[in-house]
Amino acid sequence: MSAAKEEPKESAHAEGEHGAAAAPKSKVGLLVVAAVIILGLQGGMAFMVVKHLTPKEKKHAPVVADTAEAEPEEETEEKAEPEMWEKPITKTVTIAGSGAKRYLKATFYLEYDKKKFPKFPADMEKELPRAEFIVNQVLSVIPFEEISNPAIQKKVSEEVLVELNKSLPKKKLKVKEVLVTDWLLQ
Repeated sequence: MSAAKEEPKESAHAEGEHGAAAAPKSKVGLLVVAAVIILGLQGGMAFMVVKHLTPKEKKHAPVVADTAEAEPEEETEEKAEPEMWEKPITKTVTIAGSGAKRYLKATFYLEYDKKKFPKFPADMEKELPRAEFIVNQVLSVIPFEEISNPAIQKKVSEEVLVELNKSLPKKKLKVKEVLVTDWLLQ
């Protein structure tokens, strides 16, 4: 009788060990399942981010008479031979609002399309006083607070480009880009 009572204790004790052992296995299983779900969600999110942030390919419209004429112009722009005019425009101006105590020295190079404007250097040489006047005009109106910001160089470059192209003879000259190479504040 005592042996019979001891057996249930042992089996209860054995079940307790298996129950305790089963609990950690189930926790590990839950952790693995949770990790797989989290990784799956992260992968899905990464896919969506990449899908929506990558630039979309341009879909070409069917070729019709109007677009057939536009395509060769695009090709010529791609095949354009940009050339740098070897003569820089360097100007030193008094900074607006500084009471003639601050100066800016800036150097600009002009880039042009060599195929469209093969005589650009000779023609631009004739227009150099006009170009220097435009650069001087653009630079001298910028206040010190703006001119000391490095981001202003791009804005000045774009403004000089627009003003130059407005004033130059359209059939002979067109500046493609204005590059700022020196920017010295004193």
